[in-house]
Amino acid sequence: QYRLVSTGSSEIRYIQRLLNRKYESMIGLAPCDGLYGREMNRNLIIMLQATLGLTADGAFGNQTKAACPTLPDDMGKLSAMAAKDLTSLVRYALRCNGYEADIYSDGWDVPLADKIRVFQDDLKLRVTGKADIDTWMSLLLSKGNPDRACTACDTRFEITSSRAAELKSKGYNTVGRYLTGTDFKVLRDDEPRRILQNGLNFFPIFQESSTSASYFTDKRGKRDAKNAVKAARRFGIPEGNVLYFAVDLDATSAQITKYVLPYFKALSESIDPLFLIGIYVTRNVCAQVCEAGYAVTCFVSDMSTGYSGNMGFKIPSNWNFDQYAEISMETTVDGDWAIDKDAYSGRYDPVKALEDYIYVQPPKPAIPAIPAIPTIADVIPLIKKLEELYVEWYTQRYATEENPDPYFSSTILAAGVTNFLRSIAYTSMIWIVGLLSEINNDYIGFVQEKSQEEGSYHNLYDDLSIYMRIDGQVLISDGSKGVIDLKHMAATAEAYFKLTSVPNSWVGWAGDLTSSMKDVEDELRENGGDCQSVADAFVGGIGTQFAYEDMCGDADAIKNRPTGFGIGIARTLVFLGSY
Repeated sequence: QYRLVSTGSSEIRYIQRLLNRKYESMIGLAPCDGLYGREMNRNLIIMLQATLGLTADGAFGNQTKAACPTLPDDMGKLSAMAAKDLTSLVRYALRCNGYEADIYSDGWDVPLADKIRVFQDDLKLRVTGKADIDTWMSLLLSKGNPDRACTACDTRFEITSSRAAELKSKGYNTVGRYLTGTDFKVLRDDEPRRILQNGLNFFPIFQESSTSASYFTDKRGKRDAKNAVKAARRFGIPEGNVLYFAVDLDATSAQITKYVLPYFKALSESIDPLFLIGIYVTRNVCAQVCEAGYAVTCFVSDMSTGYSGNMGFKIPSNWNFDQYAEISMETTVDGDWAIDKDAYSGRYDPVKALEDYIYVQPPKPAIPAIPAIPTIADVIPLIKKLEELYVEWYTQRYATEENPDPYFSSTILAAGVTNFLRSIAYTSMIWIVGLLSEINNDYIGFVQEKSQEEGSYHNLYDDLSIYMRIDGQVLISDGSKGVIDLKHMAATAEAYFKLTSVPNSWVGWAGDLTSSMKDVEDELRENGGDCQSVADAFVGGIGTQFAYEDMCGDADAIKNRPTGFGIGIARTLVFLGSY
Protein backbone atom coordinates (compact mmCIF):
# COMPACT_ATOMS: atom_id res chain seq x y z
CA GLN A 1 0.00 0.00 0.00
CA TYR A 2 3.00 2.32 0.29
CA ARG A 3 4.54 1.67 -3.13
CA LEU A 4 3.40 3.13 -6.44
CA VAL A 5 1.38 0.43 -8.22
CA SER A 6 1.49 -0.04 -11.98
CA THR A 7 -1.93 1.57 -12.46
CA GLY A 8 -1.22 4.40 -10.02
CA SER A 9 -0.13 8.00 -10.59
CA SER A 10 3.02 9.50 -9.15
CA GLU A 11 1.19 12.83 -8.73
CA ILE A 12 -1.61 11.16 -6.74
CA ARG A 13 1.07 9.44 -4.64
CA TYR A 14 2.72 12.82 -4.00
CA ILE A 15 -0.62 14.14 -2.67
CA GLN A 16 -1.11 11.03 -0.52
CA ARG A 17 2.32 11.39 1.09
CA LEU A 18 1.72 15.09 1.75
CA LEU A 19 -1.61 14.32 3.43
CA ASN A 20 0.14 11.77 5.65
CA ARG A 21 2.82 14.26 6.68
CA LYS A 22 0.43 17.09 7.54
CA TYR A 23 -2.73 15.30 8.74
CA GLU A 24 -1.61 11.92 10.08
CA SER A 25 -3.14 12.67 13.49
CA MET A 26 -6.54 12.95 11.81
CA ILE A 27 -6.38 10.43 8.97
CA GLY A 28 -3.92 7.84 10.30
CA LEU A 29 -1.22 6.54 7.99
CA ALA A 30 -3.06 6.35 4.66
CA PRO A 31 -1.97 4.28 1.61
CA CYS A 32 0.47 5.87 -0.82
CA ASP A 33 -0.09 3.68 -3.88
CA GLY A 34 -1.02 6.38 -6.40
CA LEU A 35 -4.69 5.34 -6.58
CA TYR A 36 -7.51 7.75 -5.80
CA GLY A 37 -10.33 6.05 -3.91
CA ARG A 38 -12.81 6.37 -1.07
CA GLU A 39 -10.18 6.78 1.66
CA MET A 40 -8.26 9.47 -0.19
CA ASN A 41 -11.48 11.30 -1.01
CA ARG A 42 -12.32 11.34 2.69
CA ASN A 43 -8.83 12.60 3.51
CA LEU A 44 -9.20 15.54 1.10
CA ILE A 45 -12.42 16.52 2.87
CA ILE A 46 -10.59 16.24 6.23
CA MET A 47 -7.92 18.60 4.87
CA LEU A 48 -10.65 21.11 3.97
CA GLN A 49 -12.31 20.80 7.37
CA ALA A 50 -9.03 21.06 9.30
CA THR A 51 -8.00 24.18 7.38
CA LEU A 52 -11.37 25.79 8.16
CA GLY A 53 -11.11 24.87 11.84
CA LEU A 54 -14.05 22.43 11.72
CA THR A 55 -14.46 18.98 13.22
CA ALA A 56 -12.51 16.86 10.74
CA ASP A 57 -14.65 13.75 10.21
CA GLY A 58 -14.43 13.45 6.41
CA ALA A 59 -18.19 13.87 5.91
CA PHE A 60 -19.18 16.83 3.73
CA GLY A 61 -22.24 17.98 5.67
CA ASN A 62 -24.11 21.24 6.13
CA GLN A 63 -21.50 22.71 8.50
CA THR A 64 -18.70 22.14 6.00
CA LYS A 65 -20.87 23.49 3.20
CA ALA A 66 -21.66 26.68 5.12
CA ALA A 67 -17.99 27.30 5.94
CA CYS A 68 -16.59 26.83 2.42
CA PRO A 69 -14.99 30.10 1.19
CA THR A 70 -14.86 31.34 -2.38
CA LEU A 71 -11.37 31.38 -3.90
CA PRO A 72 -9.51 33.51 -4.69
CA ASP A 73 -10.06 35.19 -1.33
CA ASP A 74 -10.50 38.74 -2.66
CA MET A 75 -12.13 39.88 0.60
CA GLY A 76 -9.19 38.77 2.78
CA LYS A 77 -11.31 36.59 5.06
CA LEU A 78 -8.69 33.82 5.23
CA SER A 79 -5.23 33.79 6.72
CA ALA A 80 -2.39 33.63 4.22
CA MET A 81 -1.61 30.02 5.27
CA ALA A 82 -5.25 28.92 4.98
CA ALA A 83 -5.56 30.55 1.54
CA LYS A 84 -2.46 28.69 0.34
CA ASP A 85 -3.63 25.35 1.80
CA LEU A 86 -7.10 25.68 0.25
CA THR A 87 -5.63 26.69 -3.11
CA SER A 88 -3.43 23.59 -2.95
CA LEU A 89 -6.51 21.54 -2.13
CA VAL A 90 -8.32 22.87 -5.22
CA ARG A 91 -5.32 21.80 -7.31
CA TYR A 92 -5.25 18.35 -5.65
CA ALA A 93 -8.96 17.83 -6.19
CA LEU A 94 -8.73 18.84 -9.85
CA ARG A 95 -5.94 16.30 -10.35
CA CYS A 96 -7.90 13.59 -8.56
CA ASN A 97 -10.83 14.31 -10.89
CA GLY A 98 -8.67 13.75 -13.95
CA TYR A 99 -7.71 17.35 -14.76
CA GLU A 100 -4.09 18.32 -15.38
CA ALA A 101 -3.50 20.90 -12.63
CA ASP A 102 -0.14 21.98 -11.22
CA ILE A 103 -0.15 20.29 -7.80
CA TYR A 104 3.23 21.68 -6.74
CA SER A 105 2.07 25.30 -6.57
CA ASP A 106 -0.01 26.81 -3.76
CA GLY A 107 -0.75 30.16 -5.41
CA TRP A 108 -3.83 31.30 -7.33
CA ASP A 109 -2.99 32.09 -10.96
CA VAL A 110 -4.55 32.40 -14.42
CA PRO A 111 -3.85 28.78 -15.48
CA LEU A 112 -5.66 27.54 -12.36
CA ALA A 113 -8.65 29.81 -13.03
CA ASP A 114 -8.77 28.59 -16.64
CA LYS A 115 -8.66 24.95 -15.49
CA ILE A 116 -11.56 25.63 -13.12
CA ARG A 117 -13.55 27.17 -15.99
CA VAL A 118 -13.04 23.97 -18.01
CA PHE A 119 -14.16 21.89 -15.03
CA GLN A 120 -17.24 24.08 -14.48
CA ASP A 121 -18.20 23.97 -18.14
CA ASP A 122 -17.76 20.18 -18.26
CA LEU A 123 -20.26 19.78 -15.41
CA LYS A 124 -22.55 22.59 -16.61
CA LEU A 125 -21.94 24.62 -13.47
CA ARG A 126 -21.97 28.41 -13.54
CA VAL A 127 -18.65 29.27 -15.23
CA THR A 128 -16.84 31.80 -13.01
CA GLY A 129 -13.22 30.67 -12.85
CA LYS A 130 -13.56 30.71 -9.06
CA ALA A 131 -13.83 27.98 -6.45
CA ASP A 132 -17.39 28.68 -5.30
CA ILE A 133 -19.59 26.28 -3.31
CA ASP A 134 -20.88 24.41 -6.38
CA THR A 135 -17.30 23.95 -7.59
CA TRP A 136 -15.99 22.83 -4.18
CA MET A 137 -18.71 20.20 -3.83
CA SER A 138 -18.35 18.92 -7.40
CA LEU A 139 -14.60 18.57 -6.84
CA LEU A 140 -15.01 16.55 -3.64
CA LEU A 141 -18.33 14.71 -4.28
CA SER A 142 -19.41 13.22 -7.61
CA LYS A 143 -22.96 14.46 -6.97
CA GLY A 144 -21.74 17.98 -6.28
CA ASN A 145 -24.06 20.43 -4.53
CA PRO A 146 -27.44 18.66 -4.26
CA ASP A 147 -29.14 22.02 -3.80
CA ARG A 148 -28.04 23.46 -7.13
CA ALA A 149 -30.77 24.18 -9.63
CA CYS A 150 -31.46 22.05 -12.70
CA THR A 151 -34.12 21.67 -15.39
CA ALA A 152 -34.29 17.87 -15.70
CA CYS A 153 -35.19 14.98 -13.41
CA ASP A 154 -36.13 11.32 -13.49
CA THR A 155 -38.64 9.38 -11.41
CA ARG A 156 -40.20 5.96 -10.90
CA PHE A 157 -43.55 7.64 -10.20
CA GLU A 158 -46.29 8.22 -12.77
CA ILE A 159 -46.45 11.82 -13.99
CA THR A 160 -50.04 12.84 -13.40
CA SER A 161 -51.35 16.28 -14.30
CA SER A 162 -50.87 17.52 -10.72
CA ARG A 163 -47.30 16.21 -10.59
CA ALA A 164 -46.52 17.76 -13.98
CA ALA A 165 -47.79 21.11 -12.68
CA GLU A 166 -45.45 20.91 -9.67
CA LEU A 167 -42.46 20.11 -11.87
CA LYS A 168 -43.25 23.06 -14.12
CA SER A 169 -43.67 25.41 -11.15
CA LYS A 170 -40.22 24.43 -9.84
CA GLY A 171 -38.41 25.02 -13.10
CA TYR A 172 -38.22 21.50 -14.51
CA ASN A 173 -38.96 20.97 -18.20
CA THR A 174 -37.76 17.37 -18.75
CA VAL A 175 -38.46 14.13 -16.89
CA GLY A 176 -37.02 10.64 -17.33
CA ARG A 177 -39.46 7.70 -17.25
CA TYR A 178 -39.22 3.93 -17.68
CA LEU A 179 -40.10 2.10 -20.91
CA THR A 180 -40.58 -1.27 -19.19
CA GLY A 181 -40.63 -2.72 -15.71
CA THR A 182 -43.14 -3.29 -12.96
CA ASP A 183 -46.64 -1.84 -13.16
CA PHE A 184 -45.59 0.70 -10.53
CA LYS A 185 -42.70 2.38 -12.33
CA VAL A 186 -43.38 1.86 -16.04
CA LEU A 187 -44.93 4.56 -18.25
CA ARG A 188 -48.72 4.32 -18.35
CA ASP A 189 -50.34 3.99 -21.77
CA ASP A 190 -51.42 7.63 -21.99
CA GLU A 191 -48.60 9.09 -19.90
CA PRO A 192 -46.22 10.21 -22.70
CA ARG A 193 -48.96 12.28 -24.31
CA ARG A 194 -50.00 13.63 -20.92
CA ILE A 195 -46.43 14.70 -20.14
CA LEU A 196 -46.13 16.61 -23.41
CA GLN A 197 -49.58 18.16 -23.13
CA ASN A 198 -48.59 19.54 -19.72
CA GLY A 199 -45.60 21.35 -21.21
CA LEU A 200 -42.84 18.87 -20.32
CA ASN A 201 -40.42 16.76 -22.35
CA PHE A 202 -39.27 13.29 -21.32
CA PHE A 203 -36.42 10.86 -21.91
CA PRO A 204 -36.92 7.06 -21.97
CA ILE A 205 -35.03 4.69 -19.65
CA PHE A 206 -34.86 0.92 -20.20
CA GLN A 207 -34.12 -1.13 -17.09
CA GLU A 208 -34.97 -4.78 -16.63
CA SER A 209 -31.66 -5.70 -15.05
CA SER A 210 -31.00 -6.47 -11.42
CA THR A 211 -27.91 -5.30 -9.54
CA SER A 212 -26.06 -8.45 -10.63
CA ALA A 213 -23.38 -8.15 -13.30
CA SER A 214 -24.26 -11.61 -14.63
CA TYR A 215 -27.46 -10.17 -16.15
CA PHE A 216 -25.37 -8.44 -18.81
CA THR A 217 -24.69 -11.00 -21.53
CA ASP A 218 -24.68 -10.75 -25.30
CA LYS A 219 -27.94 -12.75 -25.42
CA ARG A 220 -29.58 -10.28 -23.06
CA GLY A 221 -28.24 -7.44 -25.18
CA LYS A 222 -29.90 -8.81 -28.30
CA ARG A 223 -33.18 -9.36 -26.49
CA ASP A 224 -33.17 -5.99 -24.72
CA ALA A 225 -32.49 -4.17 -28.00
CA LYS A 226 -35.69 -5.61 -29.47
CA ASN A 227 -37.76 -5.08 -26.32
CA ALA A 228 -36.67 -1.46 -25.89
CA VAL A 229 -37.49 -0.53 -29.48
CA LYS A 230 -40.78 -2.41 -29.27
CA ALA A 231 -41.74 -0.46 -26.15
CA ALA A 232 -40.57 2.85 -27.67
CA ARG A 233 -42.71 2.34 -30.75
CA ARG A 234 -45.69 1.30 -28.62
CA PHE A 235 -45.49 4.60 -26.75
CA GLY A 236 -45.10 6.56 -29.99
CA ILE A 237 -41.50 7.69 -29.39
CA PRO A 238 -40.19 8.96 -32.74
CA GLU A 239 -37.14 7.49 -34.44
CA GLY A 240 -33.90 9.36 -33.81
CA ASN A 241 -34.38 9.59 -30.05
CA VAL A 242 -31.97 8.18 -27.46
CA LEU A 243 -33.01 5.15 -25.38
CA TYR A 244 -31.02 4.97 -22.12
CA PHE A 245 -30.09 1.42 -21.02
CA ALA A 246 -29.42 1.17 -17.28
CA VAL A 247 -26.53 -0.64 -15.56
CA ASP A 248 -27.47 -0.17 -11.92
CA LEU A 249 -24.27 -1.32 -10.19
CA ASP A 250 -20.69 -0.24 -9.46
CA ALA A 251 -19.05 -2.45 -12.07
CA THR A 252 -15.42 -3.40 -11.51
CA SER A 253 -12.86 -3.49 -14.33
CA ALA A 254 -13.25 -7.26 -14.61
CA GLN A 255 -17.05 -6.99 -14.74
CA ILE A 256 -16.90 -4.27 -17.37
CA THR A 257 -14.76 -6.48 -19.61
CA LYS A 258 -16.64 -9.73 -19.01
CA TYR A 259 -20.24 -8.51 -18.87
CA VAL A 260 -20.97 -4.86 -19.65
CA LEU A 261 -19.01 -4.39 -22.87
CA PRO A 262 -20.24 -7.64 -24.51
CA TYR A 263 -23.81 -6.69 -23.55
CA PHE A 264 -23.59 -3.25 -25.16
CA LYS A 265 -21.78 -4.64 -28.18
CA ALA A 266 -24.69 -7.02 -28.80
CA LEU A 267 -27.11 -4.21 -28.04
CA SER A 268 -25.52 -1.91 -30.63
CA GLU A 269 -25.46 -4.67 -33.25
CA SER A 270 -29.09 -5.68 -32.67
CA ILE A 271 -30.94 -2.41 -32.13
CA ASP A 272 -32.99 -0.76 -34.85
CA PRO A 273 -30.46 1.80 -36.19
CA LEU A 274 -33.20 4.42 -36.33
CA PHE A 275 -32.93 4.68 -32.52
CA LEU A 276 -29.84 5.79 -30.58
CA ILE A 277 -28.27 4.04 -27.59
CA GLY A 278 -27.51 5.82 -24.33
CA ILE A 279 -26.20 4.29 -21.11
CA TYR A 280 -26.99 4.96 -17.44
CA VAL A 281 -24.15 4.01 -15.09
CA THR A 282 -21.02 5.36 -13.39
CA ARG A 283 -18.56 7.69 -15.10
CA ASN A 284 -15.95 5.00 -15.75
CA VAL A 285 -18.39 2.58 -17.40
CA CYS A 286 -20.08 5.35 -19.38
CA ALA A 287 -16.72 6.41 -20.76
CA GLN A 288 -15.62 2.88 -21.71
CA VAL A 289 -18.90 1.96 -23.44
CA CYS A 290 -19.01 5.25 -25.35
CA GLU A 291 -15.33 5.06 -26.34
CA ALA A 292 -15.98 1.56 -27.70
CA GLY A 293 -18.66 3.03 -29.93
CA TYR A 294 -21.55 1.12 -28.33
CA ALA A 295 -23.42 4.22 -27.09
CA VAL A 296 -23.64 7.81 -28.36
CA THR A 297 -24.20 9.49 -24.99
CA CYS A 298 -24.75 8.77 -21.32
CA PHE A 299 -26.89 9.41 -18.27
CA VAL A 300 -24.36 9.48 -15.41
CA SER A 301 -25.22 8.03 -11.99
CA ASP A 302 -23.22 10.62 -10.04
CA MET A 303 -25.61 10.46 -7.07
CA SER A 304 -23.72 7.31 -5.98
CA THR A 305 -20.79 9.20 -4.49
CA GLY A 306 -19.13 6.13 -2.99
CA TYR A 307 -18.98 4.21 -6.29
CA SER A 308 -15.43 3.47 -7.41
CA GLY A 309 -16.57 4.09 -10.98
CA ASN A 310 -17.17 7.75 -10.12
CA MET A 311 -14.19 8.57 -7.92
CA GLY A 312 -11.19 9.84 -9.82
CA PHE A 313 -12.92 9.81 -13.22
CA LYS A 314 -13.81 12.84 -15.29
CA ILE A 315 -17.41 13.07 -16.34
CA PRO A 316 -17.52 11.79 -19.97
CA SER A 317 -17.35 14.60 -22.51
CA ASN A 318 -20.50 13.36 -24.27
CA TRP A 319 -22.76 13.12 -21.19
CA ASN A 320 -26.34 14.27 -21.60
CA PHE A 321 -27.92 13.82 -18.15
CA ASP A 322 -26.20 13.76 -14.76
CA GLN A 323 -28.19 12.38 -11.81
CA TYR A 324 -27.08 13.95 -8.53
CA ALA A 325 -29.79 14.16 -5.82
CA GLU A 326 -33.06 12.56 -4.73
CA ILE A 327 -35.70 14.87 -3.27
CA SER A 328 -39.26 14.48 -2.04
CA MET A 329 -41.97 16.47 -3.76
CA GLU A 330 -44.78 18.44 -2.14
CA THR A 331 -47.89 17.63 -4.20
CA THR A 332 -49.71 14.70 -2.61
CA VAL A 333 -53.00 14.69 -4.54
CA ASP A 334 -51.91 11.45 -6.18
CA GLY A 335 -49.87 10.21 -3.20
CA ASP A 336 -46.35 10.88 -1.95
CA TRP A 337 -43.66 10.91 -4.61
CA ALA A 338 -40.04 11.84 -5.27
CA ILE A 339 -37.65 12.68 -8.10
CA ASP A 340 -33.93 12.47 -8.84
CA LYS A 341 -32.47 15.80 -9.92
CA ASP A 342 -30.56 15.65 -13.22
CA ALA A 343 -28.24 18.19 -14.80
CA TYR A 344 -28.78 18.44 -18.58
CA SER A 345 -25.99 19.20 -21.05
CA GLY A 346 -28.20 19.78 -24.08
CA ARG A 347 -26.15 17.52 -26.38
CA TYR A 348 -29.13 15.35 -27.31
CA ASP A 349 -32.77 16.39 -27.26
CA PRO A 350 -35.30 14.61 -25.08
CA VAL A 351 -38.60 13.42 -26.58
CA LYS A 352 -40.55 16.54 -27.56
CA ALA A 353 -43.29 15.01 -29.73
CA LEU A 354 -44.93 11.65 -30.37
CA GLU A 355 -45.74 9.73 -33.50
CA ASP A 356 -49.46 9.36 -34.12
CA TYR A 357 -50.49 5.94 -32.94
CA ILE A 358 -53.41 4.05 -31.47
CA TYR A 359 -52.57 1.91 -28.50
CA VAL A 360 -54.09 -1.55 -28.71
CA GLN A 361 -54.35 -3.49 -25.47
CA PRO A 362 -52.79 -6.97 -25.96
CA PRO A 363 -55.46 -9.67 -25.79
CA LYS A 364 -55.64 -11.62 -22.56
CA PRO A 365 -55.15 -15.39 -22.77
CA ALA A 366 -58.39 -17.11 -23.64
CA ILE A 367 -59.99 -19.46 -21.13
CA PRO A 368 -61.44 -22.51 -22.85
CA ALA A 369 -65.16 -22.33 -23.34
CA ILE A 370 -67.17 -24.46 -20.92
CA PRO A 371 -68.62 -27.36 -22.93
CA ALA A 372 -72.34 -27.94 -22.74
CA ILE A 373 -71.70 -31.64 -22.16
CA PRO A 374 -70.46 -33.68 -20.47
CA THR A 375 -70.64 -32.34 -16.96
CA ILE A 376 -69.27 -33.66 -13.73
CA ALA A 377 -72.72 -35.11 -12.99
CA ASP A 378 -72.39 -37.29 -16.09
CA VAL A 379 -69.03 -38.68 -15.03
CA ILE A 380 -69.57 -39.34 -11.30
CA PRO A 381 -71.80 -42.42 -11.92
CA LEU A 382 -69.06 -43.91 -14.13
CA ILE A 383 -66.45 -43.31 -11.41
CA LYS A 384 -68.67 -44.99 -8.83
CA LYS A 385 -69.04 -48.06 -11.09
CA LEU A 386 -65.27 -48.12 -11.48
CA GLU A 387 -64.93 -48.09 -7.68
CA GLU A 388 -67.43 -50.93 -7.34
CA LEU A 389 -65.45 -53.04 -9.80
CA TYR A 390 -62.19 -52.25 -8.00
CA VAL A 391 -63.65 -53.48 -4.72
CA GLU A 392 -64.80 -56.67 -6.46
CA TRP A 393 -61.44 -57.16 -8.19
CA TYR A 394 -59.45 -56.46 -5.02
CA THR A 395 -61.49 -58.95 -3.01
CA GLN A 396 -61.06 -61.67 -5.63
CA ARG A 397 -57.35 -60.90 -5.98
CA TYR A 398 -56.38 -60.86 -2.30
CA ALA A 399 -59.02 -62.92 -0.46
CA THR A 400 -57.94 -66.28 1.03
CA GLU A 401 -59.64 -68.95 3.10
CA GLU A 402 -57.91 -67.59 6.16
CA ASN A 403 -58.67 -63.98 5.22
CA PRO A 404 -61.87 -63.88 3.14
CA ASP A 405 -62.29 -60.15 3.79
CA PRO A 406 -58.87 -58.52 3.06
CA TYR A 407 -58.10 -55.12 4.52
CA PHE A 408 -59.40 -52.37 2.27
CA SER A 409 -59.09 -48.61 2.80
CA SER A 410 -60.35 -45.53 0.97
CA THR A 411 -56.74 -44.71 0.02
CA ILE A 412 -56.28 -48.12 -1.63
CA LEU A 413 -59.53 -47.57 -3.50
CA ALA A 414 -58.60 -44.06 -4.59
CA ALA A 415 -55.11 -45.09 -5.75
CA GLY A 416 -56.56 -48.01 -7.72
CA VAL A 417 -59.05 -45.79 -9.52
CA THR A 418 -56.53 -43.02 -10.30
CA ASN A 419 -54.10 -45.63 -11.63
CA PHE A 420 -56.80 -46.81 -14.04
CA LEU A 421 -57.78 -43.30 -15.20
CA ARG A 422 -54.20 -42.32 -16.11
CA SER A 423 -53.38 -45.73 -17.65
CA ILE A 424 -53.47 -44.48 -21.27
CA ALA A 425 -51.64 -41.13 -21.04
CA TYR A 426 -49.22 -41.51 -18.11
CA THR A 427 -47.39 -44.75 -18.88
CA SER A 428 -43.81 -43.72 -19.72
CA MET A 429 -40.90 -44.98 -17.61
CA ILE A 430 -40.52 -41.66 -15.78
CA TRP A 431 -44.01 -42.10 -14.35
CA ILE A 432 -43.76 -45.81 -13.66
CA VAL A 433 -40.24 -45.91 -12.20
CA GLY A 434 -39.47 -42.37 -11.14
CA LEU A 435 -42.75 -41.08 -9.76
CA LEU A 436 -45.85 -43.28 -9.76
CA SER A 437 -46.47 -47.04 -9.64
CA GLU A 438 -46.80 -49.45 -12.55
CA ILE A 439 -50.09 -49.59 -14.40
CA ASN A 440 -52.34 -52.29 -12.96
CA ASN A 441 -53.03 -54.18 -16.19
CA ASP A 442 -54.77 -56.98 -14.30
CA TYR A 443 -57.45 -54.61 -13.04
CA ILE A 444 -57.74 -52.93 -16.45
CA GLY A 445 -58.36 -56.36 -18.03
CA PHE A 446 -60.98 -57.05 -15.36
CA VAL A 447 -62.82 -53.79 -16.24
CA GLN A 448 -62.61 -54.55 -19.97
CA GLU A 449 -64.14 -58.00 -19.41
CA LYS A 450 -66.99 -56.56 -17.34
CA SER A 451 -67.53 -53.87 -20.00
CA GLN A 452 -68.27 -56.56 -22.59
CA GLU A 453 -70.93 -58.21 -20.46
CA GLU A 454 -74.52 -57.13 -20.45
CA GLY A 455 -75.58 -55.35 -17.30
CA SER A 456 -74.75 -52.20 -15.37
CA TYR A 457 -71.06 -52.24 -16.39
CA HIS A 458 -71.67 -52.64 -20.13
CA ASN A 459 -69.32 -50.34 -22.22
CA LEU A 460 -67.87 -48.82 -19.02
CA TYR A 461 -64.30 -48.92 -20.35
CA ASP A 462 -65.23 -47.20 -23.62
CA ASP A 463 -67.37 -44.63 -21.81
CA LEU A 464 -64.42 -43.68 -19.58
CA SER A 465 -61.65 -43.89 -22.20
CA ILE A 466 -62.82 -40.70 -23.95
CA TYR A 467 -61.66 -38.81 -20.84
CA MET A 468 -58.40 -40.77 -20.55
CA ARG A 469 -56.80 -40.59 -24.00
CA ILE A 470 -54.30 -38.05 -25.28
CA ASP A 471 -55.71 -37.44 -28.76
CA GLY A 472 -59.35 -36.44 -28.98
CA GLN A 473 -59.70 -36.27 -25.22
CA VAL A 474 -62.96 -34.90 -23.84
CA LEU A 475 -62.80 -32.37 -21.01
CA ILE A 476 -65.42 -32.16 -18.28
CA SER A 477 -67.31 -29.10 -17.09
CA ASP A 478 -68.18 -28.63 -13.44
CA GLY A 479 -71.18 -26.56 -14.46
CA SER A 480 -69.49 -23.32 -13.38
CA LYS A 481 -66.05 -22.06 -14.48
CA GLY A 482 -64.00 -25.16 -13.83
CA VAL A 483 -62.72 -27.44 -16.61
CA ILE A 484 -61.55 -30.92 -15.65
CA ASP A 485 -58.88 -32.97 -17.42
CA LEU A 486 -59.69 -36.29 -15.77
CA LYS A 487 -56.47 -38.13 -16.64
CA HIS A 488 -54.32 -35.20 -15.46
CA MET A 489 -56.23 -34.93 -12.20
CA ALA A 490 -55.97 -38.68 -11.69
CA ALA A 491 -52.17 -38.74 -12.09
CA THR A 492 -51.76 -35.79 -9.75
CA ALA A 493 -54.12 -37.25 -7.16
CA GLU A 494 -52.29 -40.58 -7.23
CA ALA A 495 -49.07 -38.73 -6.39
CA TYR A 496 -50.74 -37.28 -3.29
CA PHE A 497 -51.88 -40.77 -2.26
CA LYS A 498 -48.64 -42.67 -2.87
CA LEU A 499 -45.60 -40.62 -3.93
CA THR A 500 -42.65 -40.47 -1.50
CA SER A 501 -39.54 -40.15 -3.73
CA VAL A 502 -40.02 -36.41 -4.38
CA PRO A 503 -42.52 -33.83 -3.07
CA ASN A 504 -45.88 -34.88 -4.48
CA SER A 505 -46.65 -31.38 -5.75
CA TRP A 506 -44.00 -31.91 -8.45
CA VAL A 507 -46.45 -34.19 -10.25
CA GLY A 508 -49.06 -31.44 -9.99
CA TRP A 509 -48.95 -27.68 -9.78
CA ALA A 510 -45.21 -27.33 -9.01
CA GLY A 511 -44.15 -29.41 -12.00
CA ASP A 512 -46.62 -27.66 -14.31
CA LEU A 513 -45.49 -24.23 -13.13
CA THR A 514 -41.84 -25.19 -13.62
CA SER A 515 -42.58 -26.32 -17.18
CA SER A 516 -44.30 -23.01 -17.84
CA MET A 517 -41.35 -21.08 -16.42
CA LYS A 518 -39.08 -22.83 -18.91
CA ASP A 519 -41.51 -22.09 -21.76
CA VAL A 520 -41.60 -18.41 -20.79
CA GLU A 521 -37.80 -18.20 -20.58
CA ASP A 522 -37.39 -19.93 -23.97
CA GLU A 523 -39.91 -17.59 -25.60
CA LEU A 524 -38.23 -14.49 -24.17
CA ARG A 525 -34.81 -15.69 -25.26
CA GLU A 526 -35.91 -16.57 -28.80
CA ASN A 527 -38.50 -13.92 -29.60
CA GLY A 528 -38.26 -11.28 -26.87
CA GLY A 529 -41.31 -9.51 -25.48
CA ASP A 530 -42.61 -8.35 -22.15
CA CYS A 531 -42.15 -10.97 -19.43
CA GLN A 532 -45.61 -10.45 -17.93
CA SER A 533 -47.38 -10.75 -21.30
CA VAL A 534 -45.51 -13.93 -22.19
CA ALA A 535 -46.24 -15.43 -18.76
CA ASP A 536 -49.94 -14.55 -19.12
CA ALA A 537 -50.03 -16.48 -22.39
CA PHE A 538 -48.13 -19.54 -21.18
CA VAL A 539 -49.61 -19.95 -17.70
CA GLY A 540 -53.21 -20.95 -18.17
CA GLY A 541 -53.18 -20.53 -21.96
CA ILE A 542 -54.82 -22.90 -24.41
CA GLY A 543 -52.58 -25.76 -25.51
CA THR A 544 -49.75 -24.89 -23.11
CA GLN A 545 -48.00 -27.14 -20.59
CA PHE A 546 -49.95 -25.47 -17.79
CA ALA A 547 -53.33 -25.04 -19.47
CA TYR A 548 -56.41 -23.83 -17.59
CA GLU A 549 -57.79 -27.36 -17.26
CA ASP A 550 -54.47 -28.45 -15.74
CA MET A 551 -54.76 -25.71 -13.11
CA CYS A 552 -58.21 -26.97 -12.21
CA GLY A 553 -57.05 -30.58 -12.19
CA ASP A 554 -54.09 -29.81 -9.93
CA ALA A 555 -56.37 -28.01 -7.48
CA ASP A 556 -58.95 -30.83 -7.60
CA ALA A 557 -56.25 -33.40 -6.84
CA ILE A 558 -55.40 -31.54 -3.63
CA LYS A 559 -59.09 -31.46 -2.71
CA ASN A 560 -59.42 -35.20 -3.42
CA ARG A 561 -56.45 -36.10 -1.24
CA PRO A 562 -58.12 -36.81 2.14
CA THR A 563 -60.99 -38.95 0.84
CA GLY A 564 -61.96 -41.62 -1.66
CA PHE A 565 -61.81 -40.50 -5.27
CA GLY A 566 -65.55 -40.69 -5.96
CA ILE A 567 -66.40 -38.54 -2.94
CA GLY A 568 -63.58 -36.12 -3.75
CA ILE A 569 -64.64 -35.49 -7.31
CA ALA A 570 -68.17 -34.75 -6.18
CA ARG A 571 -66.89 -32.16 -3.74
CA THR A 572 -65.20 -30.25 -6.59
CA LEU A 573 -68.65 -28.90 -7.46
CA VAL A 574 -68.37 -26.79 -4.31
CA PHE A 575 -64.60 -26.27 -4.50
CA LEU A 576 -64.43 -25.05 -8.10
CA GLY A 577 -67.36 -22.72 -7.55
CA SER A 578 -65.10 -20.67 -5.27
CA TYR A 579 -61.96 -21.25 -7.37
